[in-house]
Amino acid sequence: MTHMAAYSKDTSYSIYHFSPKGDLSKIEFYNYFHEDKPDVATIGNITYFKKQQGNKRFYTKIQADNKFETEFYTLQKVNATTLKYSLSTAMGKDTMTKIFTLNKHNRFTQSVSSGRMYRFAATKKLDYFYDDQGRPERIIVTDTETKESVEATLKNVTYDPYGNMLQGTYTDPDNKVVYTINRSYTYYPAP
Repeated sequence: MTHMAAYSKDTSYSIYHFSPKGDLSKIEFYNYFHEDKPDVATIGNITYFKKQQGNKRFYTKIQADNKFETEFYTLQKVNATTLKYSLSTAMGKDTMTKIFTLNKHNRFTQSVSSGRMYRFAATKKLDYFYDDQGRPERIIVTDTETKESVEATLKNVTYDPYGNMLQGTYTDPDNKVVYTINRSYTYYPAP
């Protein structure tokens, strides 16, 4: 797989590019809207892979129009079941850390965020649950400061022949849609 497009419920979307080894190499965020075409997203930000040092990969996000660096990311594989994601802004003192815990199938079982981003607290815990085939089933999001939580169940899911999710809808306990996922993948033969 060389890229994946992930769409939210609005008209913005992101395209993820991967190296032949499967490492994330670039993300294009189509999240900028012009006044004359408010329904058409154009590229607003690009995240590039910069370098690797040991088990850490470094990324930089730039604004597409002026190439101004806005954010810096580090992704580190701490051990077989833990990933650490760190983010800092180019201006200001905002930083966020997210720790991902993986199961033996390399699927997220939990992520915990801490820090502040753009003046907002990043204090969430996400617990991920899967069915017997290892497919996503539901998620519980908890604010670690207020202890309030929301559960969402994944429904109406379709998968491609490789087992990757193409679309699905997360609903709350009252069956209201809280998030819709639509994805497309482009696969190329390995070199």
